[in-house]
Amino acid sequence: MEQFYDNTNRLPPDQRNNKFNQIIGFLRQNNLHGEADTFLELKNCYQVNSFMKEDNSFRIYLAWCKVYTLPNNKIIRHIVSQG
Repeated sequence: MEQFYDNTNRLPPDQRNNKFNQIIGFLRQNNLHGEADTFLELKNCYQVNSFMKEDNSFRIYLAWCKVYTLPNNKIIRHIVSQG
């Protein structure tokens, strides 16, 4: 999961947004709507025009914590292994 986190944070904002859109779409196609909502929440934390950087950093931290606690099924493992 750490590699997935590092790779995601290294991406430019547009590519990170596209990556999250692909993940969310893939999860919804596989009827994992709760997991898709978790990634949607994470995607929404990475706003370009953030006024309070500290608050946004904390929101990102909380969203990543939710991603880390997702069920360990084969689809989530596949997404994380892709980095």
